[in-house]
Amino acid sequence: MKKMTLLKCFDSGEGADNVESKSAENHEEGGAADAEADVNRNILDSKKISIKAKRFFFDFLENDQGRYVKMAEVRRSKREVVRVPKDVFPVLINLLDNFINEDFETEVEGIEQLELPTTDTEDHTTLASRSIDLEELLQSDGGEVDAGRKYTIDLRENKYGRFLRFCEHRTTRSNCVFFPSDNFQEIRDILQGFQDME
Repeated sequence: MKKMTLLKCFDSGEGADNVESKSAENHEEGGAADAEADVNRNILDSKKISIKAKRFFFDFLENDQGRYVKMAEVRRSKREVVRVPKDVFPVLINLLDNFINEDFETEVEGIEQLELPTTDTEDHTTLASRSIDLEELLQSDGGEVDAGRKYTIDLRENKYGRFLRFCEHRTTRSNCVFFPSDNFQEIRDILQGFQDME
């Protein structure tokens, strides 16, 4: 089974207030730098969600190691990027299904259920917390190991509503993107569409 190499790349751009196709090559910011960093990858598909001042880009990419999605959150001058190999899509889709149905307890194979904080912070409450160890997931799947990479997924709630905090942790740093609960179904369907692509 092929595994992917995570590359340094980023795209951003303007768009409508719903999901639409948007090639990463046409993003207004970061296009040249992205092309230079990702000369060995192909763009298979690209989607965008615009929510008020935020824009989310989902680029489905392929290099000689395999397929992965690059999820980028752009708001004003700040941008965050998380990259996820295709092997992780099924567990993320299952987890999103649970959260959409307000099921915060059912375990998903491949995802560790973490203990919730004993006290809430001043600005949010954590409703569910999960962790994916990419090394363990790929080993259990019989594939090559991408050591040292983990993901944490926290479902939180504040005065504005519920949102998902999705973080990619590497040895040197962590990147996080934040998805509003109103868009969980759109994000789930984007991942499913990428998963189903031949």
